[in-house]
Amino acid sequence: IKAMESPKGKGEVFNASTGVGTKNKDLAFMIAEKIGFDKNKIALGSYPPGYPGRPLASDQPYLVLDSTKIRTILGWKPTLSLSEGLDRVIEHWSSKITKN
Repeated sequence: IKAMESPKGKGEVFNASTGVGTKNKDLAFMIAEKIGFDKNKIALGSYPPGYPGRPLASDQPYLVLDSTKIRTILGWKPTLSLSEGLDRVIEHWSSKITKN
């Protein structure tokens, strides 16, 4: 919202992140735990046929977004941890699913 409302944000691309790297598998396990999904059912190490060109074998095991630009231009900073943000997203979508 800050990017849309600020003249400085017009046409810009921003990374909004905590700046802390999280491996995809750790994120999958974290979500599974939060929703009560059996972690043993998560298939690691392979991608379905036709999966886009990422990740490449040469890729790092995780990416860390750099939020310097959004912090500098818009004064944005994270107010939630990744865990808290996931809790909010899960709560939001759980309420939408159970209403239907």
